[in-house]
Amino acid sequence: MAEENAFTQGLSVTRMGFSENDLDAVMAKCKQWTLKPKKGETPLGVAMFKAASARSVQHEGQRAFFVFDTAIKQNRAHGDVVATKFFGDFARLSQIDRLSRTVMQVLLTREKKLLREDAVQAR
Repeated sequence: MAEENAFTQGLSVTRMGFSENDLDAVMAKCKQWTLKPKKGETPLGVAMFKAASARSVQHEGQRAFFVFDTAIKQNRAHGDVVATKFFGDFARLSQIDRLSRTVMQVLLTREKKLLREDAVQAR
């Protein structure tokens, strides 16, 4: 689950409103970054959500995620989604914190829409 990155290193996102590329080009770039041929893994598509949706996710009455503009010269559309708590190695968290982190991941997952690669190309 990609949302795990929000708790370890930041979940990289492309802010389409700032992207110089269309969705097909973004998909191709994401595929380059996520292809793991040694494991036989290939990406299924891209997940889309509005930054406001990620920011609105609440856990125990508090905001669960921040969305940061982390643009760099080579990619002005780059951003990161970062969890507000429960960082680091999942195995080192207490059992209750593991459960809370999993709930936060599921809540963020519910906010996104998966666009399969074949659906993007068919548009």
